[in-house]
Amino acid sequence: MNEHVDAVLFDMGGTLRYRVPDAEMRAEALDKLKRVLSYFRDPEELHAILKSRASQYKIWCQDTLREAPEEELWSKWMWPEGNTDDISRMGVQLEHLWRATNGRRLVRPESVAVVDALDKRGYQLGIISNTTSRDAVPMALVEYGLESYFPVVILSSSCGHRKPGTTIFKLATQQMGVNPARCAYIGDRPSRDIVGAKDAGFALSILIDDDLVEEIKPVGDFPTPDYTIQSLTELLDIL
Repeated sequence: MNEHVDAVLFDMGGTLRYRVPDAEMRAEALDKLKRVLSYFRDPEELHAILKSRASQYKIWCQDTLREAPEEELWSKWMWPEGNTDDISRMGVQLEHLWRATNGRRLVRPESVAVVDALDKRGYQLGIISNTTSRDAVPMALVEYGLESYFPVVILSSSCGHRKPGTTIFKLATQQMGVNPARCAYIGDRPSRDIVGAKDAGFALSILIDDDLVEEIKPVGDFPTPDYTIQSLTELLDIL
C-alpha cells in the first residue's frame, strides 16, 4: 500500500470501461428514438439533429462546468420542440437510447482484478464521472460485478457539477471522509481528469493512455500527470 494514499478514485468511461461501435445497436436505438419522438423522416437526419444539439450542450457544460439532469437535458437542449412535460418524463429513457447510438460499453479486461486487488490492500475506492445519465454507471457496476467495491459514486448528472471543476472532486472526498491530499485519481482525459485532480489537491493524478482510450486530442497545455499508464494493472506497482 502506498504510504501517501488512503483512497483511489476512478473515472468510468475510457478508464474502467471502453466503448466499441455497434451498428445493429445504433440502428435499433435510432428506430426507437424516431418512434418515441414521433419523428417520421430519415433516422440519419434525426441523428444529425441530435448530434448537433448534443455538441451545443457540451459547449455549455464545458463553459459552465455544470451538468443538467436528463429531464432538463432533453426538454431544453435535445428536443425542445416536444411537449416539455412529456419529454421531461421520458428524459431518462431518451438519454439511454441516445447513448446506445454511440456504441456498446465494455468493461476493461483487467478492471475487476485490479479493483479487487486495491480493495484487498485496504484502499477506499470511489468513482467520479462526467456522464449525462444518472443510472448508466450504477447499472454498469452491477453488470460488471463491481458495485460492492464503490460505496461512493459521484456523477455529474446527479450532483450538477462536472470535471475539471473541483466541486465534484470535493463532494467525493467529503462523502468518503478522506483528505484530498491522501487520494489518487485515475482517468483518461488530461483536460478534465488530470486538471481536476491536481486542482482539487489530490496526491496523485494518473492518466491511462492505451489503444482502448478514444483518440481525442486535447487542445491547450495541461499539467503533466504523475504517472501515465497503458494498463490498469500498472496501478498495482504504483499503489
